[in-house]
Amino acid sequence: MGSQLDQSTETSHFSLSVYLQCPKCGSSKLTESTDHIDCDKCNQSYPQFKFGNISIPFLFADVDAAIGAWCARINGFKKAIEQEIEHLNIQSKDKNNSRLTTERLKTSLKSKKQYKQQIIEHLESFKAYSLDEYAYNSSEIDKNQGVESYINNIFRDWCWNNGENEELLRSISKVVDSNFQAGISLTLGAGASRFSYDFHEKYLAKHSFLLDINPVLLGNAAKIINGMVVELNEFPVAPISIDDFTKHQKCKIACDTPEEFSFLLADALNAPLKEKSFDSILTPWLVDIIPIDLKDFITRVNRLLKVGGLWINSGSLAFFHKNQQCNYSQEEVIDSLKKFGFDDVKVARTKINYLNSPHSAHGRIEEVFSFSAKKKFDSAVPNNFTYFPEWVNDVNLSIPNHAELMAESSKHLLQAQVLSAINGQRSIIDIAQLLAKQYDMSEDSAISAVRQILLDNL
Repeated sequence: MGSQLDQSTETSHFSLSVYLQCPKCGSSKLTESTDHIDCDKCNQSYPQFKFGNISIPFLFADVDAAIGAWCARINGFKKAIEQEIEHLNIQSKDKNNSRLTTERLKTSLKSKKQYKQQIIEHLESFKAYSLDEYAYNSSEIDKNQGVESYINNIFRDWCWNNGENEELLRSISKVVDSNFQAGISLTLGAGASRFSYDFHEKYLAKHSFLLDINPVLLGNAAKIINGMVVELNEFPVAPISIDDFTKHQKCKIACDTPEEFSFLLADALNAPLKEKSFDSILTPWLVDIIPIDLKDFITRVNRLLKVGGLWINSGSLAFFHKNQQCNYSQEEVIDSLKKFGFDDVKVARTKINYLNSPHSAHGRIEEVFSFSAKKKFDSAVPNNFTYFPEWVNDVNLSIPNHAELMAESSKHLLQAQVLSAINGQRSIIDIAQLLAKQYDMSEDSAISAVRQILLDNL
């Protein structure tokens, strides 16, 4: 039997459960057991996935679709890395290799096999569910999130010790008073979570809730913050020497107060948390990558903050929305914050190192945009965000005649015709002549198009 979740006021012991609401119906009447959380109102059940000995609730409105999407990503990861392992095995046996090349390839082969096992074991909780390879895109999971998304952040956060974490923390010291205390804190898009951990320690948070959509990043962060050593192989982007092509890393930290952290696998755009619950909210490296108008996101942060609570942001301000209206300037961001319930806005820009692995010649400097903004008044509560339009989710609705879809149709039709024309006998010029005749193209243009399509698909 599960127990009714404690809805009492704050005590010296904090539970994530007190702050949750059902992502499907919004009810706060939830019942918790060892491996799942149930909504007493709509009867929806949400699993708690195990990462080491840490249980993390998995809370999405369409929980089956969200699990299916991650299972599909895991399946895709396994297929891709197995192919990579097969290629490395073949390449390592090439008689034309030098001794050094053979040794490097054999080391990489061994490391990739180990890496595959590390990731699969970490995601063991998903094995109980079907690996649906057709559920990759779900209305519950951002299509840009995958098993290996931002995986280098784990190394940056917990083992490189190259000063980047300290630099990011210093970037917000310009917009947060030195005597500020974080109270009950929430990080949206916590990722590998070192920034959240450092913020918690510096600003004396009573309790920190770390929310992210990615089980690889957040699950490993939970292990590390709870005192476990995470062993994970790193593959530097631009290895400095032959010994840097792969590194077996041990990610860890000495944390005296792991019980002061709670973890939640959920979507920051539809956070299944009660309104006005938090004294401070962090958004590290998030606002520019979410597929939503920042103005809409501001109202979502507003909903979660107490009046007088502080929103603290740090990261890039490089928006890439197709709709240019949403690619805001710094000045527009400040204006929107004030329009949707925030005041006392402080801003700063700081140049910091970003993802500079000590084993890689690749790295860069980012100018991060930091701000703090105090909630002054409530703004309108937004509707749930969906990653796809309604006609994608409801298969009975008509598909609008979008110009973009028509353009994609033409592109894919041409690609399909080129690939279907390959029969083991035709040359590029043979296929180009077929296209030139059908589409009234010059022969040179057709040859260029055929070459490009073939190269893109090799």
